[in-house]
Amino acid sequence: DLTKMIAVKRDIEFDALMEEVKKKWAMELILSYEDEDGDKIEIDDTDSVVMFFNSPLHETGKKLKILCSKERPRLTCDDLLTETAPAAPAPAAPAPAAPA
Repeated sequence: DLTKMIAVKRDIEFDALMEEVKKKWAMELILSYEDEDGDKIEIDDTDSVVMFFNSPLHETGKKLKILCSKERPRLTCDDLLTETAPAAPAPAAPAPAAPA
């Protein structure tokens, strides 16, 4: 695997991070990282950048790595609450009018 390094500040915004990556690789890439549970997390907004830099991995003493790829990996989801939540019930039909 090819490794390239860039130095950025921890408070970098997503768009600025993408510009730095694009400068280094000369192309747009999909960014992700492996969290402390071994799950691959896509970096796709400033919130996910913040989560990466605040990851418990900082405390392990290991280098933090952002993975760059040309293609988006297959999506997996273990959040059954939001993925299988029942649809909202349909509104009730109005009651028929009473005869006069």
